[in-house]
Amino acid sequence: MKAPAVLSTALFLATLALSPGQSTAAGTQVADPSGLDRSAADIAVIDAQDTDLWSRGPTSRPLSPEAAQKILDEVTRIIDRSPYAPPSRLLGTRLPKAVDLRGESPPVADRGDVSVPTSVLFATVYYQMSQSLKHFRHPAWDRMNPEHQGSVAFVRAMQRAGGFEDVYQILQNYGTVDRAEMPYNPLGPVVEPLPDQLQAALPYRISRYAALWDNGDAIPTKPYDNPTENAKAWLADGFVLSCRLDPRSHPGFPGDTNPPARYFDPATQPGINPSDGVALVGYNDQINPSGRGAEHRGGFLMVNSRGPRWNGDMHGYLWLSYAYVRRYVRDCSIMVPGGSDTPVVTGYTYSEAEYKGRTVPTIIITGKNFGYYRRAADAEFNGVAADYVVRFTNEAIEVIPYSCVKAGPLVVYNWDGTPSNALWYVPLIPKSTSE
Repeated sequence: MKAPAVLSTALFLATLALSPGQSTAAGTQVADPSGLDRSAADIAVIDAQDTDLWSRGPTSRPLSPEAAQKILDEVTRIIDRSPYAPPSRLLGTRLPKAVDLRGESPPVADRGDVSVPTSVLFATVYYQMSQSLKHFRHPAWDRMNPEHQGSVAFVRAMQRAGGFEDVYQILQNYGTVDRAEMPYNPLGPVVEPLPDQLQAALPYRISRYAALWDNGDAIPTKPYDNPTENAKAWLADGFVLSCRLDPRSHPGFPGDTNPPARYFDPATQPGINPSDGVALVGYNDQINPSGRGAEHRGGFLMVNSRGPRWNGDMHGYLWLSYAYVRRYVRDCSIMVPGGSDTPVVTGYTYSEAEYKGRTVPTIIITGKNFGYYRRAADAEFNGVAADYVVRFTNEAIEVIPYSCVKAGPLVVYNWDGTPSNALWYVPLIPKSTSE
């Protein structure tokens, strides 16, 4: 098996710090063509800020594969029964007083522009998709590693509309690659995914998505009445939420010309046109203990995609009061990750291909979740890597094994070095050339 190309956090930071022409002084922004605001000082703050600024929710051990699959199966059945406003399986139970999913979420992103479609992409692909894969499929993944973060650039290249529905359908039909494979560059052209990248994305398709509420695109004439208790229940079950709000209609909303704020709870609301996509990564029933009433004491933790310097000491986050989310947030959606992305070998056949000017025997391996030939991906015959890879797609691999390989287990590894099941391989006996 090829050695996995793992990019550690320390190496990643060092690479950024040594970018030509960039200052490495503490607190100085290091330009990143991916569109993420990435100074070493900021990243350190993102990891350390929790205990200083916020009350953390209850901690729990990572889900086992069996427990995660049980939750996803139950959630899938709920959404199939209620494709709109599905009730969380925890709704009606005693919820925790606070939940915080930032420890499973990627660092705060800077999308580099103010376009509505881009904000929706970061809310869904970057925050929601990345967290769901870590929470339900890969608890050991490093959330700081670009190889473990959803690629906004991949989905943006296929996007035809600016709403959540279009993005979720792309994720359901095509999946996405990781940010290291296809970085986001707000200043560069939109680059279509290569055929191999389309193959690499297929194991990471989502299975379901649903709106917890959707008030349509018309400008409202009166406040909404959104089911925020259901939103809290979904967060308590480990699901990051995506929603749209309208910061331009709120006097005092932090950012741009307004000063930072820790807790946002507007007393009045003019006509609104919610459009900016953000993610909700937690809640706290007592984040504003001096508020009058439960809806003004508690709040949802929102993460923006304007970089970790947005909103001062909140470093890209903002608490939105329960009252604000219930009355003024246009829509709110969940997504459910797809099935296991572990490679599975179902069979193999013998074939032939042209190699170095002659016809040689090959093996065609069939199955699923192979992705494509990158990083640690490979096929091994009795512990020996294939001599040459003719083609490598998500469901079929054609390789030339070494002629010296004896019968033994056939195993396929994906890009992350995850092995498939072992299938017994028997070499093809060459035909006799004697008369």
